[in-house]
Amino acid sequence: MTGTGRLLTVSGRKPAQVAWHSAVGQNQSVTCMNACHIGRADVFDYIGRFHNPRCRRELETSKQNDLLLTKPSEELGNTPNNENIVMSWKTAYRSFYYQDAPEPEDLSLLHNETALLCIDVQNYSLAPKPTAAERARWAPFQRRMHDVVIPNMSTLQQTFRNSGIDVIHAHIACLLEDGRDRSLSQKMPGWNNLLMPKSTEESQIIKELAPRPGEIVVTKTTDSVLTGTKLRLVLSNMSIRNVIVTGIYTDQCVSSTVRSLADESFNVVLVEDGCAAGTDDLHHKELEIINMLYCHVLSNVELQAIMGLN
Repeated sequence: MTGTGRLLTVSGRKPAQVAWHSAVGQNQSVTCMNACHIGRADVFDYIGRFHNPRCRRELETSKQNDLLLTKPSEELGNTPNNENIVMSWKTAYRSFYYQDAPEPEDLSLLHNETALLCIDVQNYSLAPKPTAAERARWAPFQRRMHDVVIPNMSTLQQTFRNSGIDVIHAHIACLLEDGRDRSLSQKMPGWNNLLMPKSTEESQIIKELAPRPGEIVVTKTTDSVLTGTKLRLVLSNMSIRNVIVTGIYTDQCVSSTVRSLADESFNVVLVEDGCAAGTDDLHHKELEIINMLYCHVLSNVELQAIMGLN
């Protein structure tokens, strides 16, 4: 189906009505489509190409059409408004199992029962790769991190702090220099064989997202933050019921944490433009797998609008 989105006022730009499309046949939908200076022909070309999942993913990261699909919320004036935002989280990222499921109820995210969890955005993940081939292979991930994920996470952190909502940090680091305390998943040969003692620079959270004094930081040697720490008890003691999840990698530590939180009966929201996987395909596929079953997947702007943050 097709329809017309509402007017969105973007700081420094003219508002424009945007066409939006829920690609039911592909179990996909637009997460938050906001467009500026886009011609009518371009809109319908966009809708037609949206039937193809590959084109969809290319368009989501493309800057050619000046679409603000994944722009940080500060570029939206950082003042979300339910009346000005196309909300489509209730129909987006539907897996095979939930293709025909009823739309979920509206979310209630009380500030005093909610916390932001930032997972594993550490120096090691953004360090330059050793070879030209590896640098080229990881270039899309690096672009998404620097252009989308880090700005959105930074905006959310500051917005939550300004609203008096807890910001919690998790990072991978072993307690022993030889890494004997690591879980099996981080000892297996290959890419995930992570030997990062907590004193090393590579294990530190990047400076753009560094914890502020007084904020909770948990150290884990597992993929799931809950499995490897006392965070579940901490959240319960703080009367936290809703956990907003951001970080990397969507299909690994983020997904493991989301599933663990859901199993412990927390309400989980995953910020889709506050996360990344090694590739966009892995990112989007994992969102489809866990959405509506273990969490609700929202964009940064949708989340801020629902929570009344500015």
